[in-house]
Amino acid sequence: MDFKKTKKFMLLFFTFILLTAITTGCASKIPVSEYVIVDFTGLDGEGVATMYVDEESLVSDAFEADKRRQKGDWAEEVNNMLNSYEVEVSPSENLKNGDEVEVLVKIDEEISKRLSDKPKKLVVEGLSQGTPLTDEELENNTLLVFTGVSGRGRVEVDNNFMKEELKGLSFVGENDGNLKNGDDVVIQLENPDYLTSYEYKLVEEGSFRTKVKDLKEVAKNINDIANLEDVKRLLEEETESKYYSPYSSTEYEIVDTYYREFYSEGNEIIQERDYYDGNMDDSYGNGVMGYLLKITSQDSYSDSDSESYRLIAFPSVIIDEDNKVNIGSLNEPVEYSFKDSYSLETVEAKLQSEGFVKN
Repeated sequence: MDFKKTKKFMLLFFTFILLTAITTGCASKIPVSEYVIVDFTGLDGEGVATMYVDEESLVSDAFEADKRRQKGDWAEEVNNMLNSYEVEVSPSENLKNGDEVEVLVKIDEEISKRLSDKPKKLVVEGLSQGTPLTDEELENNTLLVFTGVSGRGRVEVDNNFMKEELKGLSFVGENDGNLKNGDDVVIQLENPDYLTSYEYKLVEEGSFRTKVKDLKEVAKNINDIANLEDVKRLLEEETESKYYSPYSSTEYEIVDTYYREFYSEGNEIIQERDYYDGNMDDSYGNGVMGYLLKITSQDSYSDSDSESYRLIAFPSVIIDEDNKVNIGSLNEPVEYSFKDSYSLETVEAKLQSEGFVKN
């Protein structure tokens, strides 16, 4: 056996193995997905996957071989590598325990050739079952206050939950602003996502149904008022006290009676108000009954007369179950003056456009 040839062969063999190892080590790519940490939070069925990349470990492993071989400033290449990939978890929402998600990686190989886009699959686990919250509990922990007049009613929903974490729940009424007595109204939880952060879970619809009640009533038509003549007489007396004086050169004439069932958004004549004379009046501007007056004033410097028109009206005529008005509860009449240049035809058209009906 030729010892020198054998020794030479063994030397070449080990050199080949060493070079192969070095080449393979340099050429191997780091799978980014193995450095992605995924957390599952939220409720079972509503879980969310969030993730971050352990970049410190990724950099350490990616450049470990280079550190051993030679010294150098790797800052620029490290920065390039960390900007060469994008990571997402799919799906990432509405997860339940046992679901499978995938960590997907997109690599820009023109920036860095050290990384691999190999995906990774994970099974969702650890999501909370949540504390159940029923529709009955929602109903039992809310206080409803109905305001306004029937047909234009509103509902205010007060949250009466004692638990601090549930005090942030808010509610909204279906068809709010157009409610009438006897209607079924659905009260809906407005911010169900709020529950997730406190690990509560709706087990039903997140709503409940109740009857509308306690709204004030106004007549649909003026002739539906059972004691209409009493109301008219009082309004005539109020008008006389405001406009009649034996020493005045101004005279008035009742042209017609007008009635409006409901105020509508944008109306200018006797607008809806939250407060009137310091007291809350949630019916103001609805069930308005008044007289259209022609005001004639004599000019003291000439023989000519000027004419203008005004509406004097009770701003809310409320009726009881017998369609009668409590005369003693009527608000003081209010006035609305039309422009002096308006003719009777223009005034009547203006009233009609705002929902008033001549009677």
